[in-house]
Amino acid sequence: PGASPLSVLRGVSPRAPSLTIRPMLVRRFRLTAIIAVAYAAMGVAPAAAQEPPRVTLQLNGAFQAAPPTFTSVTTQRVYGEEATFASMHSLNDGATADVGMMLHLTERLAIGAAFTWMQVDDTTSVTATVPHPLYYEIPRTVEPQTLALTREERAVHLSVAWRIPLSERAELTVSAGPTCINVAQYTVVQYHVAGGGPPNFDQIAVEAETGKQRRNAAGGHIGFDLVYMATRQVGFGYFVRFARATADLPGLGETTFRANAGNVHTGAGLRFRF
Repeated sequence: PGASPLSVLRGVSPRAPSLTIRPMLVRRFRLTAIIAVAYAAMGVAPAAAQEPPRVTLQLNGAFQAAPPTFTSVTTQRVYGEEATFASMHSLNDGATADVGMMLHLTERLAIGAAFTWMQVDDTTSVTATVPHPLYYEIPRTVEPQTLALTREERAVHLSVAWRIPLSERAELTVSAGPTCINVAQYTVVQYHVAGGGPPNFDQIAVEAETGKQRRNAAGGHIGFDLVYMATRQVGFGYFVRFARATADLPGLGETTFRANAGNVHTGAGLRFRF
């Protein structure tokens, strides 16, 4: 009452909308800030992809092809000449246990390590030529004999790996790096010549004394791992790895001989990601 229409228009009407809109904007801003803080506290970004896993654990049952055949040759003086003794080692294929871990540095790049263990049979053939006590340069040949020995390998493979996505759940990992193999090999450590005296000089035999030799062998490897993740944390994998290293094993006296360790590994198992 008492106010003119002009004062009503100038004093009330222009300010009324601002008094209702501004509190609404403030309330919306506060709600948005609260939601953002809540997401940050939980470590989740809305409408963003989850981070890739940091660690992959590999548990495999595997099979290794037979390590290469190797031969140890040694000589010793008998009747003023050189007697020659040779043992040829033929190793079998064998089952292996394989466990490994990968640390993912980026979405594609990873580093890791794997450990494998195997023990296989070694069929060793021993041959010898022994000088004759009466005739010079007419050696006597000993009938070959077969020894049942064993080989054990414990290997550590250090890898740099590159992940190649094939689909949403499948991927191929290529890895390579150095390999160290601890070789425990039974070998012939001493030869004993039996018989060969008068009157049957040609009836001789050689007895082979064996012992366990353990040496470390350095080498390298390359591998491929095909993985299918059934869930984000659990999957299945099939791998192929070729590893090779060379060990210098002691022979008789001061002699040594070289034996290759490792070969093609292939197997399958579980993959766990965290």
